[in-house]
Amino acid sequence: MCDIAADDPTAISSLSALREDKRIEEIVRALLPEDRQRRAMSALALLTRVRLWDEVADQGRVLATFVNVSLDDLRDTAREMERRGRVAIRHRYCVVTPPLLAVWLA
Repeated sequence: MCDIAADDPTAISSLSALREDKRIEEIVRALLPEDRQRRAMSALALLTRVRLWDEVADQGRVLATFVNVSLDDLRDTAREMERRGRVAIRHRYCVVTPPLLAVWLA
């Protein structure tokens, strides 16, 4: 991010400009090297919080279908990303963190 701002201070003037910057895509690919992970994380980033477990898992099922991964893959990715500090899991819900990563992925 700092490199992007140093190269062109106007490049980070808006979130939409950041979303379109190819260097951001490189950062996301470095953080999430597997396509399955990127698709799962993109699904998780679409909502403020995603219900993945127990009786509220219907939301997770819909998102998993939308990005063409299984609900188990979505859950596995959420757990793996929690270990890496990219997802916060609270009870039956998960949230992509930091919020800027969620914006890039959504």
